[in-house]
Parts: sequence; structure tokens; C-alpha cells
Amino acid sequence: MIGRFADFVRRIGGGYPPEMSALSDLQTAFIRLENQVLDQGEQMAAIDDALAKLKTDFAAAAARVNEDVSTIKAAMAELQAKLDAGANSLTPEQQAAFDELDAAIVAMDPVPTPPTP
Repeated sequence: MIGRFADFVRRIGGGYPPEMSALSDLQTAFIRLENQVLDQGEQMAAIDDALAKLKTDFAAAAARVNEDVSTIKAAMAELQAKLDAGANSLTPEQQAAFDELDAAIVAMDPVPTPPTP
């Protein structure tokens, strides 16, 4: 019965009855919502990828910093050994500067390396 009525309304130029229009609007809204959810899923995946890259980059940077600190500490130890073997040929001012530098380097804690993703 409704189908015949809809055909009649279409033939006279009135379009679909209000019930059909509301159903069409509901379907359109559902499709729009579904597309938004899909877009948000893609955005979340992109954010997850960016965070994983950031963690990896930070871990690599922390490893480089820790390596640099280790290199500096090794060079300081080597210099100290040479100074000790040379009967401490530094002036008191040089020794004070060396001690200050040594204390600053010893105080450097390694940068914590986050777990890799």
C-alpha cells in the first residue's frame, strides 16, 4: 500500500512520503558517522606510528648521549692516569680546573633509555 502511495506521490511531483525521507536522512547520518569513525581510526593509527618513531628516535639519542658520556669519562680517566704517572705536572689552578671538570662529568647520570617499541 505504501509503495503504491509513494509511486503516486512521485508521479505527481511530491517526492517520497515523510517516512521515507526520514529513513533516508537516518541512513545518510549513519554513513557520515561511519566515515568519521574510520577517519578517526586512521588518525589514531598515524598518532601511534608517530609515537613509536618518537620513542625509537629518543632511544637512539639517549644511546648516543650515554656513549658520549662514556667516551668523556674514559678520556678523563686516561688523562688522570697520565697525570698520575707524570708526578702531577699540573699547576694548582690547572688541577682545580681538572678536578671541577672531573666532578661535573662524574655527576652526569646516564640518560635513561626507554624500551624500544
